[in-house]
Amino acid sequence: MFEGLAIFSLSILAATLAIGTSTLLNDRNCKVIYQIAFVAIFFMSTIKYYWGKDMLSYISYYDNVPDIWSLIKNGWGDFNVWFEIGFTILCSITKGFGLSFWGLTAIVNILFFHSLYTLLENAQKYKAIIFGITMVVCIYLVFDQTRQELSCAFFFYMVNSLIKNKSKYLPIIFAILSCISHNSGILVCLPTLLFCYFTKEPIKIKRANFAICFILFVLIIPFDIRDLILAVADIFNVSTKIKASIGEVFYGKTINIYLLVLLAPMLVPAIFNDDRQDRKSLVLRSICFIGNLYIAVFFTYDMFIERFIYFFFPISFFYIYDLLSYISESNQHGHKVIKELLCILSVIVFLYSGFMFKVYYQHVIDDQQTNEPTIISAIFMTEEERQQNKMIQINKAKVFWQNHMKNLENRYADKE
Repeated sequence: MFEGLAIFSLSILAATLAIGTSTLLNDRNCKVIYQIAFVAIFFMSTIKYYWGKDMLSYISYYDNVPDIWSLIKNGWGDFNVWFEIGFTILCSITKGFGLSFWGLTAIVNILFFHSLYTLLENAQKYKAIIFGITMVVCIYLVFDQTRQELSCAFFFYMVNSLIKNKSKYLPIIFAILSCISHNSGILVCLPTLLFCYFTKEPIKIKRANFAICFILFVLIIPFDIRDLILAVADIFNVSTKIKASIGEVFYGKTINIYLLVLLAPMLVPAIFNDDRQDRKSLVLRSICFIGNLYIAVFFTYDMFIERFIYFFFPISFFYIYDLLSYISESNQHGHKVIKELLCILSVIVFLYSGFMFKVYYQHVIDDQQTNEPTIISAIFMTEEERQQNKMIQINKAKVFWQNHMKNLENRYADKE
């Protein structure tokens, strides 16, 4: 009945199977599981066709952006560039070669999965687990958030270039591309470059620093940063709509299984000592620490932290499993303990995948959504049916945002 729900569910299943089976199988079989899961999720997420709540703005933007040939000849003209310039130029290029909006999303998906694949080539073990965890946490990224997915792709390319250290210019180029694809890239790439590029060698982050992050995390729990920001907004008498936007970013405290997933990158480096000095370990550790700082301060604000979690979590879990693998091999006495910890981490993320599926499924039922097609089914539609489906998806997005903003405005309306 729900084509979209089916491939979303199969993607979650592929990711969780990759996590679960990799703790039980030998290295050779794990490699096969990794390859199967990678290809399956890449395929399923790429065939999505006009999905997501952001279609309302994306479709009209793409339809009106001048193609690259007109852009070169006449400039932007009357077109209003209100998305990031990098994303806008990519839209202009794909449109210039006659691609539909689906073509754009497919290219972004290819870049994301290629960047993730090249990054995971640096992992000696547990690729299937790291990939599975990444997909569970980032499942909405590859299905619904085109601009940020593009920004994450360039960020992963940047991290890989920092690890390889073969070019002086590639990290800067990829950082710029990430920042101009989505604004959140600025708050991610800048500290990463400060820790790993502008210094002679990546900064060595001590175990105590991760412990401090955890202490900060605990101390900030009772405080509501959103209320503080809204209080400042009241002083300057800002409008209800602006306060609603603030409320959307700092959406409110949510503590659930998600919390356990957030805690893992913070506690593991605080508990286990890492005395390695190789470049890969130092880069991954630094990025994991930067991510922990954001989590410690903003972890309860879902709409804010999700802007950063997609960048940091794949790197953080890559580092965690790389560290535990190193400890397991260098300390035979603790081998069984490490294996059990790996399994516990995997089970936690497995449970989180069930939580994510429940949220998505409830969203479908509550909104009584119609079928969300794929490019495969769209091929067999007439042009009229494709246009009709396009309008259905846009209208669903319109209803979502109208209800969402109305709820926020009601919640943060000025008390008179």
